[in-house]
Amino acid sequence: MKFDYRFAEGQFLPIINLKLSGKEEWVESTAYVDSGASYSIFHAEIAEILSLDLEKGIGVGFNIIGRKSIFDKFLVCFHEKDKYMEFSPLEEE
Repeated sequence: MKFDYRFAEGQFLPIINLKLSGKEEWVESTAYVDSGASYSIFHAEIAEILSLDLEKGIGVGFNIIGRKSIFDKFLVCFHEKDKYMEFSPLEEE
């Protein structure tokens, strides 16, 4: 799957559209793909829909997709020069 970088905050960034399955509904959002983040972080209102236990007030400006549970399922390649990234499913062992 190929995702073009999106223009945000005055620059092109690796931001993707995504759908997340909550306990009772699906929620559509966007997230910054961060190869340096160990965990994914979501706004409090999205975390609530997903039934994640956390305190409000994280204070992040956008959702972040980290390595845990994503990078072990996909080969993720960032093409900075051409401003896109690719996710390729890894084969199950």
